[in-house]
Amino acid sequence: MDWKDFNHDGPADGRMILARFPNGPIECHCELDGFYTRDDRLITEAVLSVNFNGQPAGEIVPIREFFVVQQQPMTIPDKRSTLADDLYVILAGWEGTGETATFKAYINPLVNWIWVGGVVFILGTLIAAWPNPTESTQRSAAPVKVRGATAAVK
Repeated sequence: MDWKDFNHDGPADGRMILARFPNGPIECHCELDGFYTRDDRLITEAVLSVNFNGQPAGEIVPIREFFVVQQQPMTIPDKRSTLADDLYVILAGWEGTGETATFKAYINPLVNWIWVGGVVFILGTLIAAWPNPTESTQRSAAPVKVRGATAAVK
């Protein structure tokens, strides 16, 4: 699934529905948390409480840092991974002290199954390459014809 922009307008409820699936929606509750400084950086983080189908599914904390000396922003996404999907959330921006915030959310289905498939592939390769214990590994001498040599016949 492609990324989507989600706006959190106003501190009244703070709920956003990120996606709807047949077995329920993914919802987030937002609190724009930290405006603090460390090592010439201004750090802003948003705490998103994620609910899937009405059940709590953890917290995601995307961070946006601004390096004052270099005048460069850096965005650090956060993710929630399950076997069914990965949810990545990026804090794209905000206005004022966090009354309005914009997030980019990526929902990538079945990503962890790629890793499971890789493990199965490696295990299958190791099993296929494993030597068979019933085969003998004895060396045998074979007659070789060498050019220019004569063989003595008895």
